[in-house]
Amino acid sequence: LLGFLSECTGGITYLQALGKMINEAEDDWPSFVTKLQGIREKIFKRDNLIINLTGDSKTLEQSRPYVDQFILNTSTTAGSSSTTGKSNGIPFQQEWDDKKLLPKDDEGLVVPTQVNYVGKGGQIFHEGEHVPGSASVISKFLSTGYMWNNVRVIGGAYGGFASFGPTSGRMFFLSYRDPNLVNTLNIYDNAAEHLLNLEISDDMIEKAIIGAIGDMDSPKMPDQEGFESFQQYLRGESDEDRQQWRNEVLATSRADFQMFGERLAKLKGTISVVGSQKAIEEANKEMNGALKLIHVVESQQQQQRSRL
Repeated sequence: LLGFLSECTGGITYLQALGKMINEAEDDWPSFVTKLQGIREKIFKRDNLIINLTGDSKTLEQSRPYVDQFILNTSTTAGSSSTTGKSNGIPFQQEWDDKKLLPKDDEGLVVPTQVNYVGKGGQIFHEGEHVPGSASVISKFLSTGYMWNNVRVIGGAYGGFASFGPTSGRMFFLSYRDPNLVNTLNIYDNAAEHLLNLEISDDMIEKAIIGAIGDMDSPKMPDQEGFESFQQYLRGESDEDRQQWRNEVLATSRADFQMFGERLAKLKGTISVVGSQKAIEEANKEMNGALKLIHVVESQQQQQRSRL
């Protein structure tokens, strides 16, 4: 569900929808405004509104009257107009259907570029399983060591990253401005073997833990602290939860590296590549046509024809 919403509001689906929105705004502005008002009324309702403010006590006190007035001016579910659509106040989760999800195809997103952006990832921890704090240590270790050396230093990409989502249980590999494609995917696939065959010293483990703690305790501006606190509130995280995670990070051992490698070895994952049509077609020759080509950016001629 979260991935679906992210794709609709900031992914390729959203990018492709923007062209249609621009056309409608230019050709039928009143209808477009009605749709925008409908979106506003769906989102800003008094009964599902959460406001997060960050500031000192004086600032928050001065802001309170304006916040109260904003809340009073916000519509309620019962008073919302018909522009809110067919849901009629039914929570989005109850209307959800997995059929709305895009198919899990390996994709080649075609854009005019001379370099590639290569991604692969998937689930390594499943719903209901405990995700240990050591996972953040090991993913950081892979990112700053294995990925840096192989994707950037040897492969020549501008950047290479390994990222783990503790709340989703998903592991992702990404490269940035990458001259390679298939070779980079092979590096991702060999990450599990790297961990399983790794002879890691106590010093290496300690440095990996320090790296993970550095991410947790990096200096933040007040707005960043406020937003992080807001996210923790939405996720229902307590101080005890965060302390347990920290304890597990500090207790990371060789056995944790082995466990993570075993889970990573079972990952089949989904591939998403941004690159030129030529690069993706050449990769498909080696991958038995695994990448489904999707043209993200239309040519100027195609855009003109679509308006006719």
